[in-house]
Amino acid sequence: MCTLMTRTEADRAREIIESALREHQVCGDCGQPMGIVEHGDELWIECASLRTRRGFWHAFSEAFHERHPLDLPVGEVSLAA
Repeated sequence: MCTLMTRTEADRAREIIESALREHQVCGDCGQPMGIVEHGDELWIECASLRTRRGFWHAFSEAFHERHPLDLPVGEVSLAA
């Protein structure tokens, strides 16, 4: 049972994601919007321009655009979805 005062792990994960989106709205390097992406079992907030790049070009572009990991405890990624 979930009451108004009970915080679930999913609520905590959503708060972390929403906070990251408020804090990092646009890339400080190129001005494109930031978004949440999944890399393996981790969530990151990164510049939209990185989404179209793969392999070498993605790794190279990471140095020139904002990208930050979201510190979610293990297991919360699936709860946030």
